[in-house]
Parts: sequence; C-alpha cells; structure tokens
Amino acid sequence: KLAGHRLGLPSDGQRALVVGGWDDRPRVIDCTSGLTVARLPLSHRDVDASIMSPAGNVVAFCRPDSSIHVYDSRTAAERYRLRAPGVTTFYRGAISPDGTILVATANTGTAHVWSLDDGRLTQTLAKRQYVNDNAYVTFLPDGRRVVLETGKDQTSIVDIRTAENVVTMQRTPGVGGVMTATPSRDGSVVALSSLGRVTVHEASTGVMMYEMRQVDYHPSISPDGSRIALRVAEGEAGI
Repeated sequence: KLAGHRLGLPSDGQRALVVGGWDDRPRVIDCTSGLTVARLPLSHRDVDASIMSPAGNVVAFCRPDSSIHVYDSRTAAERYRLRAPGVTTFYRGAISPDGTILVATANTGTAHVWSLDDGRLTQTLAKRQYVNDNAYVTFLPDGRRVVLETGKDQTSIVDIRTAENVVTMQRTPGVGGVMTATPSRDGSVVALSSLGRVTVHEASTGVMMYEMRQVDYHPSISPDGSRIALRVAEGEAGI
C-alpha cells in the first residue's frame, strides 16, 4: 500500500519516485521488480514539491526550509542543497532531459537555474508580473528552453542561458492559471492546461492552434505533435 500523494516516472520507465510511502519516507522503486531501490532521508510532510530527472538517476525536493535538496536516486546520497537570494519558497521544478540542469519557480516571481554538475546557481529568469503558487516550469526537448508563466494569461518559452523570452503564448483572458505545460517530443507543439481547458500552441510562434473546453488538465501529446489524448468526461478519454 502507498500513502503517497506524488509520483514520478522517468522516460526510461525503469524507476518510479513515490513521495509519501507507508513508512512516511519518499522512496525510489524499481518498476520491473517492484522493489525499493532507495529510501530518501526525509519525511514527505517536509516536501512542497518533488522532481525526478528524465533518466531517473536524480531526484530533488522543494523543502519548507527555502532550499531544494538534490539526491542520487540509486544511493539516496545527498548531492546538493540549492538556494537562491531572497527566496523563501520554491513552488515547482524540472530537470533537463540530459539531467545536468535544474530550474525551479519561486515565491519571488522568479525562476532560478542551477547546474547539477556542481550545484552552482547560473541564471535567474525574469520576474513575472504576478505570483502564482502553482507556477509550473517545463523543459522543451532541446534542454535549453523552458515553458514558464510570465504574466497573467501569458506563458512564454524562455532561453535559460540568456533569460530571454523567445516566444510568448497568449491565452484566453480570465480562465485562471495554467496547471501543466506539455510539449510534444519533437518540441513543435505545447499544450497548456488549466482547470477544464486545454490550449494547444505552435512552439515556434506561440500561436494558439485551438482550444478545448470541459476537458481534464493532464494531456499527452504524440511524438510528432499531431495528436493529443486527454480525459473528456468521467470515465472517458478522447484523441
């Protein structure tokens, strides 16, 4: 039995991160055998958000002590404690496809970039016009750009090296904050989902291709960006 309320699954599908297991500690589980690979030395009650690298070898936790704790998922050894000036709470985070960079949003309205090679803070991305405590961040497949909320009803693709807003995606005003951003595997399309609504945008221009209403907010996009799957009603899914 798992009491966990947060789960993570890397792209190789070999390991799963369960935050809040039966003994109150986050754990990494081998998906083939079902055996616990590592137990992390903290309580899930002390975790505001959890992050797992696409390769499954790194896990990180946003903690109430104004830091992000980074661990090796195979050994449970702590690698870094990441902090940023003026930040008291980190909301959400993501690790780049190659596992070398971590980006996290914060209560200051900023997002911060660290190297996971040495734990060094390398960039602070532009302050948003307002602070959303569900502030998401998602990497595009190239590992150099992230999808980030940059203002009310506005989402941008931001270059993490230069902090430049490369593309701006305007959303329908007044529908609430975006809860997830899902890029296609080739990076050509990004789906932005809020409660009951999903908008799909061209990643190169930010143009909204279409909007779907009364749908769930966890879409999945085919590798070439041509199809999207999501829940359309209780017990029903559509493509």
